[in-house]
Amino acid sequence: LMISKLILWCMLVVTTKNPRQLMFHEELLGLQSRFPLNFRYHAILTREFPDDWPEDRRGRIVRVEEDGRLDLSRLYRIVPDVEAYHIRLCGGESARDQLVAGLAQDGRKPQSLRAEAW
Repeated sequence: LMISKLILWCMLVVTTKNPRQLMFHEELLGLQSRFPLNFRYHAILTREFPDDWPEDRRGRIVRVEEDGRLDLSRLYRIVPDVEAYHIRLCGGESARDQLVAGLAQDGRKPQSLRAEAW
């Protein structure tokens, strides 16, 4: 008896200010449609939204609360089992630092985290 389990290979979470900054958006949606068990694509817009853009995909994914704590709840709604993934981040230094600090604050540790900050 052979039991196999399909594994989600890649989850891509992209945040940009507006839809014009989304690179290969339609192609990535197409990949997700073709390979729903192995690829997930989540595009988040932080400042400008088309009228039909889903409400849960609007705004910053990492938020700084008034008391200085970092709120990663939006990320955890997309990736509830963040510990099961290798995270690769390309973005600004503050985004990297907030993600690293927020994960540490919450006691959550992904398989690995690599960042290319600019």
